[in-house]
Amino acid sequence: MRVAWLGPPPWAASGYGVQTRLFTRWLAGRGHEVAVLAYAGCHRPEVYEGVQILPAGMRPYGNGVFPHLVREWRADALVLMCDLWPVEPGQLARVDCPVYPWVPVDADPLGVMDKAWLESAKGDVRLVAMSQFGARVLEEGGWPVAAVIPHSARPEMGTADGAGWRRDNGLSADQFLFVKVGVNDDKLDRKAFAATLLAFQRHARKHRDSWLYVHTEAQHPSGINLAYMCQQLGLTGRVRFPEEWRRTADLYGDGWMAGMHAAADCFAGASAAEGFGIGAIESLACGRPVILTRGSAMTELAGPAYSRLVGGEPKWAHHHHSWWVSPSVTELAAAMDSMHGQARQMRPAALRAAGRWQLDVVAPLWEKLLTGGL
Repeated sequence: MRVAWLGPPPWAASGYGVQTRLFTRWLAGRGHEVAVLAYAGCHRPEVYEGVQILPAGMRPYGNGVFPHLVREWRADALVLMCDLWPVEPGQLARVDCPVYPWVPVDADPLGVMDKAWLESAKGDVRLVAMSQFGARVLEEGGWPVAAVIPHSARPEMGTADGAGWRRDNGLSADQFLFVKVGVNDDKLDRKAFAATLLAFQRHARKHRDSWLYVHTEAQHPSGINLAYMCQQLGLTGRVRFPEEWRRTADLYGDGWMAGMHAAADCFAGASAAEGFGIGAIESLACGRPVILTRGSAMTELAGPAYSRLVGGEPKWAHHHHSWWVSPSVTELAAAMDSMHGQARQMRPAALRAAGRWQLDVVAPLWEKLLTGGL
C-alpha cells in the first residue's frame, strides 16, 4: 500500500515529529511504501530511515502543494498528522484517495475552528481520534469517527540511562526530581507552566531535596517568561531549563530525552488541555509515575497505582471558543507532596501500564485501518 503522511519531518524533535517517525518507519518496515509530505524543515526530496521525505512547499501545512504531491506519489491513503484548521479544507477535494485526519481534540465541546473545518471539508474524509475523549467530543458534535488510535512512546525509553543523565546534569541519586515537557509558545498557557511553578514553590518549601526540570523555552516571545517567573517565586536554582541554543537547534536527541524521563522520579504533566499527552506515556515507558489533570485526554492515561489526577476549574480557550480545565494549584502541590513519598514504589505499576502504548501494540491499528481491516 502507498501511504502519504502530511506532517512534520521525522527528524523533528516535536511530539508530532516523533509520532511521524515512529509510525511511518513501522509502516515502511511492514512493506508499505510511505512518503512524508513534510510541511516544515525539509527543502529537497530525500530518504530518511527508509521513508521518502518530500518538501510540502513554502505555504504553511503544505497548502497549495500537498494535493499535487499525493497524486504524484499515487497514494492510496493520506494521513494528516496536524491540527485540522490550518489545512485548507477545500484542497481535500483535489485528493483522489481517502483522507485520515488524526484529530487532536483538547477542548470540550468541539472548538469552532475544528467545526468550521469539518463543515467545509470535501472528499473522502475518515476521522481518526487520538483518544476516547476526542472521539466522544467529535461524535457529540455530529462527526462520526472511523477509529481511535492513540500515540506511542519511543522504543528508546526502554534502554534509557537515567543515572547517567543525572550525573551529567549535576543531580545526585537522592535528589527528588520532577520533570515537565512542553512548548512555551502560548499566552494561554495550555501546558499550565504557571500553575506547575506555583505548586512546586509550595512543595519545595517542605521538601528541600526536590527539584524541577522543565524541558521548554525559559523565555519565548509568544509565550511566558518562565525565567522571570522562577526568579519572582524564589525558585532560581531549584528549577532548571534546557540550554536555549541547543533546544532551538533540536540537538536534544532521543537518547537524551529518554535519559531525562528515566532520571525523573515523577512526570509533572498536569496541563489545561491535551489532545493526547505524549510526555506522560514516555515517562510511564521508563517506569515513572505521572501527575495529570482530570480533563481532556489525560484521564485516560491515568491509573491509581501509578498516577495522581488533580482537579481544576474551567478555563476559556478563546481560539477554540470552548473550554479547557486549568489545574488547581492546591491539588497539584498536594499531588507533588504525595509523589515525594510514594513515587518510587509506583515504578513497577507505571512500567506495566506503559504496555498499552508500545509501538507494536498501537501501530497495527493504523495498518488495519488503512488496509480496510478496521
